[in-house]
Amino acid sequence: MIPIIYQDPFPGADAWEFYQQGYCVTFALEYIYGKYHTVHDSLPYVSVPYVSEIVRAGLATLTACVNYPAQVENIHIQDQGDGSRLAVDWSANSENDITGYYVYWGLNSGNYTDSNFVSNLTDTLSGLLTDSTYYITVRAIDDDGHRSIISNEFTGVPSIKPSIPKGFSAIPINHGIKLIWENNTEPDFDGYRLYKRLNSEPGYDSLNINPLTDTVYTDSPLVGSNKYYYTIRAIDTTGNVSDMSEEAYSRPITLDQGILIIDETNNWTTGNYPTDSMQDVFYRYMLSNYNFDEFEYGTAEEKPILADFVPYSTVIWVADDYTTVFASQHIDDFKTYLDLGGNMLFAGWKLINNLLYSNAYPYDFDDTSFIYNYLKISHADLSGFTDKLSGEIGQNGYPDVSIDTLKIPIATWGNTLRYIESITPVTGAEIIYTIDMENNTSAFEGEICGIRYLGNDYNMVYLGFPLYFMEEDNIKILIDSVMNDFGEEQGIKDIFNKKLLPKETGLLNAIPNPLSNKTSIVFKLKEKSKVNIDIFNISGQLVKQLINDTYESGVYKVSWDRKDIRGLSVPEGIYFCRLSTDKISILKKIIVID
Repeated sequence: MIPIIYQDPFPGADAWEFYQQGYCVTFALEYIYGKYHTVHDSLPYVSVPYVSEIVRAGLATLTACVNYPAQVENIHIQDQGDGSRLAVDWSANSENDITGYYVYWGLNSGNYTDSNFVSNLTDTLSGLLTDSTYYITVRAIDDDGHRSIISNEFTGVPSIKPSIPKGFSAIPINHGIKLIWENNTEPDFDGYRLYKRLNSEPGYDSLNINPLTDTVYTDSPLVGSNKYYYTIRAIDTTGNVSDMSEEAYSRPITLDQGILIIDETNNWTTGNYPTDSMQDVFYRYMLSNYNFDEFEYGTAEEKPILADFVPYSTVIWVADDYTTVFASQHIDDFKTYLDLGGNMLFAGWKLINNLLYSNAYPYDFDDTSFIYNYLKISHADLSGFTDKLSGEIGQNGYPDVSIDTLKIPIATWGNTLRYIESITPVTGAEIIYTIDMENNTSAFEGEICGIRYLGNDYNMVYLGFPLYFMEEDNIKILIDSVMNDFGEEQGIKDIFNKKLLPKETGLLNAIPNPLSNKTSIVFKLKEKSKVNIDIFNISGQLVKQLINDTYESGVYKVSWDRKDIRGLSVPEGIYFCRLSTDKISILKKIIVID
């Protein structure tokens, strides 16, 4: 019989209350006893002499344990790389009378067919079967022959191939991706080989010829328009290679890919709520003046990561229902993205609940809260069933918004909506929307439901109401107002829209940058100007003139195909694009790679 430590009693167990107070628990039960949790499992059916013997046995066991060595800890198993040996090591027991340790192993959990005694803190198990899983444990023994309770069980697999590198992950950095992993410790380990693929490409390219010995690798410079996928394998000194690791995905921090909309709205298939295709049509219409990417987030399996945010200058998080609540899982992503200087629009139904994974309006927030520090909200409340929203009144240049009465999801609501957030902004945020109730006596009439924060660190708009259920043309103008605040320019077809003419002359980052074949350069003019756009090399020599003409106020795009004045492709390196008018000169760096 091998005794074991009884770990973590469950609530309801007889020993639970003692365990909660910090007492160690001994546990004994009759192996075959059919009366547990029945009417017969009660005092009238208990044999007091029998139970007394069990208690005495428990006390005797407890007393005996005082004189036994403690459980062995910190056991490590290491494959030796030859397919037949595993090395085992552990921490020394603190007792002064320890004479050695017994190592047990076998091919089945809890069934140890082999053992060995050693007087030190290491042992090497040999003659093992290649690629078989061995279950291993250790016991200490003292000079009285007392053996400790069996240690926690560990596993090891003797293999000829190196083990797959563990902890492989890809982290976005500025214009690059940092790859990290844990160190392999096989005695015959030689190094690592990394592989990369782009977007939907099926095959990998190797990133290194000679084996890497570090556990960090930086891949840069990279462009924000691509998705990057990596894998890694270990190599030993005889040329054996491990299997490929699981693929790690990431994108670089560039903040130059325009707009990303993350649709967290539930994809309804029944009832009067919108289907996924209906939502997509609405969101595409509201953003039809812009180039944008979509990210569907209807299930937990579709969860975005920080790398999905950071290529974009603006992220729209829309959650037009209150049944799918994933936003609380992304607070750190939101913080990091905003700290990088990104723009974010938050809009949704009961969005504070979503962010907190809670349902306890009203809320108060202080400067320890993400909602206070980043969303600039100190208090939030929710209108009730009798508060009938008919629309939102725009402030500070934002348009009024009306409900689309054909989209009301619940017939008893009539032509109104329910459950709209009222919010109190902190200093520095501006009001852009107030609530317009059909019943003007509502306590929520005129309360704030939309704010913006336009800072030197980041820009943010928060809307405490869903978008889909509003008039689509109203929402389209609302989005134009938000994107104008964020500095997102409309497509070339809209450059003479007088509402959205640039407020200043500027040169935006080239996209893509770095470039290998071609890049697009966008510039904006506050007023009619004579414009020159030139490309220079790092020595200041003119490589090519792209524009020498007069333009009206607006937003324009020009392409550079990596060619110089002679029509030849320039070598890889650092170049500069200069926008110059009679009033201003702006320089932007462009990196050319092969």
